[in-house]
Amino acid sequence: MSSHIRFCLSAIIHGLLIILSVVITVLYVQERMLNDKSKEKLEMALSAAKAGSWYWDIQRDDLMWDERMFVLFGIRDKDFEPHIKGFEACLHPEDRDAVLASVRSCINNRSAYRAVFRVIGIDGRTRFIFAAGRVSPDGRYMAGICLASARTDTMMPIPDDKAGAELKSPSKPISMLTNPASNP
Repeated sequence: MSSHIRFCLSAIIHGLLIILSVVITVLYVQERMLNDKSKEKLEMALSAAKAGSWYWDIQRDDLMWDERMFVLFGIRDKDFEPHIKGFEACLHPEDRDAVLASVRSCINNRSAYRAVFRVIGIDGRTRFIFAAGRVSPDGRYMAGICLASARTDTMMPIPDDKAGAELKSPSKPISMLTNPASNP
């Protein structure tokens, strides 16, 4: 093969590598921009709803809350232990066992999580929390949101099932709202 042909082939290959690297860079930048826009849209929606978001790496027991979660729960970031025990410590004593049983059930069944429960802030005030989330298909993590309200009936419509009847009953302590199949 002549040196001229080798030079031309080398130039063509070099040009194709440059074009390929530019295309990869453009695709990477576009993906990051889409992710940033998606994150921005999600942040706007959460902020408008005054909702907090959470992520729990179940295997490492690493619980991450955004800043709104601390406001909703009435606690300070610096006082929070970022593990399930930290979450458990926030729960009203009468709701603790039911909340944790529901979380375990959702993990075991790899299902959605929906619950209404009480927490006690550092100021001693009891707050009602509506939580919704999902366990990952591989069971490694859970992610979701929380909303707060002074009254459970102003937070969301209460279903006409057993859990809804318990919530409407003023004589009973707050109960869990879970999937109907997991609530006997």
